[in-house]
Amino acid sequence: MKKVSIIIPAYDKSQLTVKTVESVLKQTYPNIELIVVDNGSVDDTKSALSTFGSCIKYNYKENQGACSARNLAIKEAEGDYIGFLDCDDSYCKEKVERSMKVLMQNPSLGFIHTGDYFINEEDVIVGEYPKSRFQGWISTRLIFGNYICNSTILARAQADRGRFL
Repeated sequence: MKKVSIIIPAYDKSQLTVKTVESVLKQTYPNIELIVVDNGSVDDTKSALSTFGSCIKYNYKENQGACSARNLAIKEAEGDYIGFLDCDDSYCKEKVERSMKVLMQNPSLGFIHTGDYFINEEDVIVGEYPKSRFQGWISTRLIFGNYICNSTILARAQADRGRFL
């Protein structure tokens, strides 16, 4: 079974980050490597995440932005696939399994993304970021307007590392 590395850049949102990590650990897809990069948090993020022990790979770095944290984690990732998840977002429990099924059935796809729900503090859906209807070479469309929610992407590692293009 292919390994999926999920990358979470975290910054000063300890309790939300805990919920985000829990959503990944509850996935129905069993072969997940979870990498959290604490991007210079000054709150209790480190101690809040310590309860997960070896279930996550925790890294601390000086704050240089979420992209810098993601890049650090990409270098460390061992997975055949890489998913991005912001520290204040969560996955539905079958997200990775369903995304992997589509990627495995479509070897020409470099990545997949899904729609996204906006939820409030009580986990009630209050809005939606709809899934795109575009397929194929979408780079031109993305230049004119990004319609992909970052936290929904699951990419082949070789595509993410620039070898797929």
